Amino acid sequence: MKTREFLIMVALAFFLISIVLIGGCAALPKAKNLKYVSIGMGKNEVVQKIGEPRVCRGSMVNKSGQIIEVWEYSLELASQDSAGETIGKFCATVCTFGIAAMDFAAPQKNYWLYFIDDKLVQWGEAGDWNVERDRIYRIEFNTSPQL
Repeated sequence: MKTREFLIMVALAFFLISIVLIGGCAALPKAKNLKYVSIGMGKNEVVQKIGEPRVCRGSMVNKSGQIIEVWEYSLELASQDSAGETIGKFCATVCTFGIAAMDFAAPQKNYWLYFIDDKLVQWGEAGDWNVERDRIYRIEFNTSPQL
């Protein structure tokens, strides 16, 4: 009879660990939720769509008196694993009481959202605009006649 009680306790422990692990995986916002974000949204609307930001990267008041804020989100990317790989990772995580979960973390990317006066004006992957800045050329038209 004691063996049966032990097996029931082990099964219950695996079940509870599985619930905790599944709940922990759902805590990180998903990158696919960015499709619900659009320019002109207020900060409260953005929080409703993708959750609270991980951190506020910066805030300032410019010369025009506009309040500028940059929020950073760490968003989970879609998994490229097959169904078999996902089941295998889940089983390894349960069998190791959650220790293997650290090795199977989903890939993530950081996204920055720029707000001016509480309205979203720009967003993208952190560092996107540093690359584009080098590709923008300054064009000047000479309006004075040349001699």
